[in-house]
Amino acid sequence: GVKHQRTMLRRGARKAAQEIVVNDIGAIHAGPCCLWLQGAGFAIPRALLVIDMQLGYLAPGNLAIKGSVIANINRLIDACHLQAIPVIFVQHDGPHGDELEPHSPGWDLLPNLHRSQAAHRIRKTSCDSFYRTGLQPLLHSMGTKSLMITGCATDYCVDTTLRIAASLDYQLFAISDAHTTA
Repeated sequence: GVKHQRTMLRRGARKAAQEIVVNDIGAIHAGPCCLWLQGAGFAIPRALLVIDMQLGYLAPGNLAIKGSVIANINRLIDACHLQAIPVIFVQHDGPHGDELEPHSPGWDLLPNLHRSQAAHRIRKTSCDSFYRTGLQPLLHSMGTKSLMITGCATDYCVDTTLRIAASLDYQLFAISDAHTTA
């Protein structure tokens, strides 16, 4: 549950990440969320990572359970779009025959995610969103110093990405009600 997810994130990057709850922001309409994104800690260049929100991880039977997480991620995406904050979708490439095999139905990002033409996409093959990907060069080219992290596989890909980002000296914000286990 959510309590377990929060515990995992606190344990995983205890000193490096600040935990933020989207629902604590207020009504979570684009306006209040944008004001929050302009608040303390968000003055430096930042980006939103949306990790592994793919059909293969989030089976149709689980989508109802994940609905609030998807809604919170979409609220953050919308707020980032309004503030010209880069949104980066990280997508896992599984091996041949896997449900996340590239270009298979399970590999696709959830269709109800709010994606714009300006959004970036990074493909990965491990739990680490930085390992052998273009994420670090992309963040460097944008001058990004702070990451808001959301997505699927809290206990794997989200946690691993938080830990690696901490080792790379990013200011981190773990959005606790905008990530989930598969």
